[in-house]
Amino acid sequence: MIVNEFKTEKELYDVYPKKFHWYLKDIFNDYWYDFLNFAEKKKLTIRPVVKRDVSRMMKCKTKTLGASVFKCPNCGEEKFVYHTCKSRFCNSCGIKYSKQRSLSIESKLLDCTHRHLVFTISDFLWPLFLDDRNRFHFMFQAVSKTLLSWYHEQYKHLHLTPGFILTLHTFGRDDKWNVHIHCLLSERVLGNNIEKKMDFIPFDMLRKRFQKILLDLLEKDIRKNTFRPIKNKVYSLSQNGFYVRAIKNEFPDSKKAISYVLR
Repeated sequence: MIVNEFKTEKELYDVYPKKFHWYLKDIFNDYWYDFLNFAEKKKLTIRPVVKRDVSRMMKCKTKTLGASVFKCPNCGEEKFVYHTCKSRFCNSCGIKYSKQRSLSIESKLLDCTHRHLVFTISDFLWPLFLDDRNRFHFMFQAVSKTLLSWYHEQYKHLHLTPGFILTLHTFGRDDKWNVHIHCLLSERVLGNNIEKKMDFIPFDMLRKRFQKILLDLLEKDIRKNTFRPIKNKVYSLSQNGFYVRAIKNEFPDSKKAISYVLR
């Protein structure tokens, strides 16, 4: 259908009343199976989880997933409510899931200001995570060890521990493959029956320590002989460590920070 054939929106609506408002589901219903055939011919790898979530999304709120029937005990009127797919990929169910996650995380935050940090890595390493997604947990380990080890070094006798929440993103603003970690870090730390404000973190420490810890984890996983050339290349490209963004007071309201991180 070419929209330009119609002079007014009314003409379009008269001919295609159900297609006046387009949804993500409509696009996939029209092109998804053609895309799968194309991917098979080009020998492209489509992960099973992708096929599963897309299939669920396309069936969302349709007879395929069934429905619940509600009947008024007085007048006898019945209403059918089609079941949803519960997929995070769905632009309807995904929004609901995100809101529920936001409320859950918000209830766990300390009552204080939180710093939003972004831990990025060299794009030279991106293919390693694309080849084996089990390596994602190395990102979480590296960030956790970076933060906890520094706080421990500052006040060993107090055993100060910060509160932080980590979220992995595999895409950037341009929607291209870009592995990085978003972190919400409390600016108050708790220790041996004390509470202390900590709103300063040295950037050089974050950059270099995170880089070293992550590269050591990858080297142990991939094996030294194979990974050592890659490791040397990354060190030569990122001599000051990986870029870590930690702007102070970027999100004065923690709710906005949570919404951004979980988008």
